[in-house]
Formats: sequence, structure tokens, C-alpha cells
Amino acid sequence: MQTNRVRYLPLGYFEWLGLALLLVFVGGCGSGPSAIEPVSIDSGDASAEAMRLYDKNEDDLLDDEELANVPGILLHKDKYD
Repeated sequence: MQTNRVRYLPLGYFEWLGLALLLVFVGGCGSGPSAIEPVSIDSGDASAEAMRLYDKNEDDLLDDEELANVPGILLHKDKYD
């Protein structure tokens, strides 16, 4: 009496590899959320607002005492005019 064996892997190695690559390309990264658009900041308005908020002695300069309230600017002071 001969029994029929069930073959669980009807595809060979390269067929499985091709199927896996097809699934990767079809399902790839394109279905995720869209890119975040960069924020538009007017540097002139931003600097004018910083001066309005932090130039307490109104000498049109931010000294180290005034910059103590703005650690982000104080940290990169050498990059500002």
C-alpha cells in the first residue's frame, strides 16, 4: 500500500526567496506616514522677538546676564553676530 506524502514546501529555495523579495518591495516603506514638512521661521522676526523679550537694559545687545535666561542662545553664543 502506497501512501501519498504531503509536500509542505512546494516551492524551492529561489522561489521562496523571490516571493519574500516581492513581498518586501510591494509592502515596503512607502505605506507609512508622509514626511514632516520643515517649519518656516523668519530669522529677522525671531531675533527681534528675542531682543524684545530678553534685552532688559534696552542697549540692543544681549550680555551674559541677560543670556542666562536663554540657555539655547548662550550655549551657541559664538555662532551669533
